[in-house]
Amino acid sequence: MIRATASISRRFLIANLFICLLTMSAVSQDQLTDFTIRNVYIGLDADTRFVRRTAEMIVTPYWSGKSNPSEVACLESQLKKTGLFKIVKTEVLKTEVEGEFNLDLNLNYRDRHLNYRISEIRLHSFPDADQRVFRRQIMRKPTIQLMRGFPDFETEVKRAIATALGKTIGGSSEIKFWIYLKRVAPGRLDVDVFPEF
Repeated sequence: MIRATASISRRFLIANLFICLLTMSAVSQDQLTDFTIRNVYIGLDADTRFVRRTAEMIVTPYWSGKSNPSEVACLESQLKKTGLFKIVKTEVLKTEVEGEFNLDLNLNYRDRHLNYRISEIRLHSFPDADQRVFRRQIMRKPTIQLMRGFPDFETEVKRAIATALGKTIGGSSEIKFWIYLKRVAPGRLDVDVFPEF
């Protein structure tokens, strides 16, 4: 069953942020040195866009400011909590430029086949969106193909949000969002969609 709701958005978001804050507080003060992440390299035998989008939401990119070890730990924690990967390893590697580092992510998917059926979908913090319209749009094709199809799913979600808001995509009304995936069983995912901050 696919369900769209905005009622648990704050609890879900606060819980995730709280976990990241706990991770940050677990890092000793002498390790809290800010640094610049120049590149994010992702070792994965499938499409990397879901992982890259997750990294972009958590780790500060070099053009926006400094990163710190707690962001990297939070990213690793969030990727593990998806349940999609049997291996998640992060490593911050020095570059030849002082204070600049590359973030190396090595992951292996848990499932051999990366076609997932959506068990639930929740649209959070879009108060003007018609939840029934959003649900109906996603119900047309309630699957995600992570081998190469994550961008297609992002496009479907964007269209569904726009339709639910009664907008057309493009122009100054560009819709920004991020998608959180959670493996709930082999071949099944829960999906949470949030506005991009």
